[in-house]
Formats: sequence, C-alpha cells, structure tokens
Amino acid sequence: MGSLNDSAVRPLAGIKVLDLGIIASAPFAARTLQDLGADVIKLETPDGDPLRGGPDAKGRRRFPFLACNRGRRSIAADLKTPGGQEILHRLVRRADVLIENFRPGVGERLGVTWDKMAALNPTLIHCTITGFPENSPLARLPITDGVIQAHAGVLEMSGRGGNFGEPLPIIVADAIAGSTAAQGITAALFARVRTGTGVHVEINMLDGLLNYLHLTANITTSLGPPATNVLETGDGQVLLVQPVLHFFSKFAAAVDALAGCPELVEDTRYATPEARAENVVALRTLLQAAFRKASAAQWLAAMAKAGVPAGPINTVAEGIRSPEARAIPVDLDGVEMMLPESPFVLDGMRNRITNSAPEVGEHTDEILLDVGFDQDEIAALRAGGSIAASGAGEC
Repeated sequence: MGSLNDSAVRPLAGIKVLDLGIIASAPFAARTLQDLGADVIKLETPDGDPLRGGPDAKGRRRFPFLACNRGRRSIAADLKTPGGQEILHRLVRRADVLIENFRPGVGERLGVTWDKMAALNPTLIHCTITGFPENSPLARLPITDGVIQAHAGVLEMSGRGGNFGEPLPIIVADAIAGSTAAQGITAALFARVRTGTGVHVEINMLDGLLNYLHLTANITTSLGPPATNVLETGDGQVLLVQPVLHFFSKFAAAVDALAGCPELVEDTRYATPEARAENVVALRTLLQAAFRKASAAQWLAAMAKAGVPAGPINTVAEGIRSPEARAIPVDLDGVEMMLPESPFVLDGMRNRITNSAPEVGEHTDEILLDVGFDQDEIAALRAGGSIAASGAGEC
C-alpha cells in the first residue's frame, strides 16, 4: 500500500488544468481530474461563478459551488480587456488542459477557440462542453440541465400514467457531461504521450445523457411495480426491494419463510413477470401485509441471505452520513454539511482532498506571479480593471 503522494494515488500529478467553466459541467470535469492528482486553476470573472450564489449566499446555497470547486485556486480576470487576454494567454501557455462550457459564440467573442488556444500551446488538451452539438440549430440557445433532460426523454421516464413528469432533482446531465469530459481528457492526455500534440475534446450534454439512458431503456415498465416495491416493515421503517428478473423466486421463498406467505410461491398470478404485472395491485397488497410481520433488520437479513436486492430508503442527509459513505464534515457559513471524498481508490488509497473552495480571485496575485507577471504589471492590471481591486474577491 502506497503513501498519499505515490503516483498510484495521484496519477495526474503534475498536470495543470485551467478551468474556465461555470455552474457545473466544466467545474465537475476539473474536479474529477483534481481527484486524480491534477492541479486546477479556476479562471472566473470578477463577479465570480454564478453557482457561488452571490454575496448573500448562506448555507445550502453555496454548497453546490463547494462540491464542484473544492481544493482549487481562483484567479478573477476580465477577459474582455486586453489585460485579461494577456492573463489568459500566459495561463494557457503553461496549461496541459483547458476546460470551458461557453455557449457557442461566447468563446469566439472572448478569443477562447481551439485554433487560437492551440496556436498558443500546441500540446494543449482543449475540452469544450456544450448543451447540444455545436452544429445543432439549438446550440446557441440558453439551456439548463432540465432542458436537456426534457429533450432526452427523461420526463417521460419520471412521469406516471402516460403523463410527463418533472426533471430529476439532480443535475444529471451536467454531471454526466463532466464525467464524460474527464474521460475524454484523460484519453487525450494518454494520446499526447504518443503523438506529442494537443487534442480538441468536444462533449455535449445531450450526447452524454443519451449515452447513459440507453442502458435503462423502458425503465418505466422494467423497474416500476411489481419489480420495484416500497414496503413498510413492522417497526415502521420503509425498505426498497427489487426482485427483478431471476430474483423473484428467491424473493418469494424468503418472504414465505419469514412471514408465512405460501401463495406468493404457489399462486399462478405471481408465477411470471407478465402475470405479476397483470396482478400488481393484489401482489403489492400481499407483500405489504407480509412485510408488516417483521422488522426492517429481519427483512434486510432475509433478503441478504436470499441474495435479493434490498435496502433502506434514506434521506439525502442520512445517505451521506451512513457508515458506508466516505464524507467529511464542513462548516458552511455556520451550517454543517457533509462533503463526499474522492471516489477513486487506487492501490487501496484515496487522494486526500481539501474541504474548502476559493473566494473569488483569492489567488489572483499568487497565480499571476507564477506565470511571470511582476508586481508593477499586476498593479497596472488592477488599475486598468483587468483584475479586481484587491487580491481576493468577495463571495
């Protein structure tokens, strides 16, 4: 087992990532690379990433920003100014990876295009994340995670009775796009070792989400009742039990053994998936009566012994504080929140993370000195409005 500084724990150690993204997809991609050892600099406007929530942000309003941007340094610069462009160019020349999720057209206005960035640094991996494919007529429209979910068909899956539902209350399209981008960037870094040249990695949220959705096609029929059962136990707890596919015979035998329910095994109404679907109301009534005869602990033990998927239904707070979750407590403006650790375990070790996120432009002067600006040049940039009036901004 290695130490926290071993290359096995930090395989991307030495890789410098410049994150120009806002909200979620690009910052989440950068966070994934950071969890693997990369050094991330966040370049944001003097007003800061909108995900920060503004100067009055408190408690939960800032938690998504912390979750996406923990552990990196922040520099705040106005890319619409000549000084801001010079800062960008110096950072790009030193970077291995640039990640941005500008709406098509914005990158061109700010001079952040593949051609221009590659001219500055021919070995750069430039990752562009958009909502729709760049050649789509929808590409230049403002989008949200919910818009992408709606376009991809998620609201059909979240609905019931032939009616469309609501977007899932998680930024699933952003998160998938960020994860997909991190995969593409890692592959591009590997290709660069062989070719010595940079790569333009293009990811869009719709492609990423659809790529995952095909794994769960027809989920409304395959994972709805009776395959999925939410059942209250004798001690008032609620469990999720999924005796899908080949699990049902084992499930029926386990229920009969614990609660005395022979009809679940013998009745032809429950013998096949088709029969169970036709008699779902009777089946759920039968199961609910059976599950009230024993405690949650007894049922979970019985399901585990039978090899049937089952588990408690937790709140988000309960889930992240469960013994199985790897999370650390953070104080967020007086509110204690739990922050998940890195999901990557390499040779039995996790890369240690920091539990803080930077203030707007907190490391501006430090980063500018790193890329070759001297104190007089920094003062001139500040006087010209290219960077904030002080070294760190306000959240």
